[in-house]
Amino acid sequence: NRGHIVASASSIEKELKKHFECNRSANAKAAAIVGDVLAMRIKVEGIPLIHSNIQKELDKGFGKRHKIWALINSLRSRGVNIIDDAGL
Repeated sequence: NRGHIVASASSIEKELKKHFECNRSANAKAAAIVGDVLAMRIKVEGIPLIHSNIQKELDKGFGKRHKIWALINSLRSRGVNIIDDAGL
């Protein structure tokens, strides 16, 4: 697909917000929910695998690490094949 966005999910989506505990959208549980929805959307689009640079995302800030791993683990547990361009 040459780097085009074909599926996305965000914690600010109205349908996702109602699943967050106490309306908290910036924690690991929320990231996992976003990952679940993104995984479903990736599968609907028929995308066999995605590329990501996980290390680049981790380097953005220590406070975000748990959310990044929650998202990645959620995608993987839902069967999304992730090619990590950083080799993690």
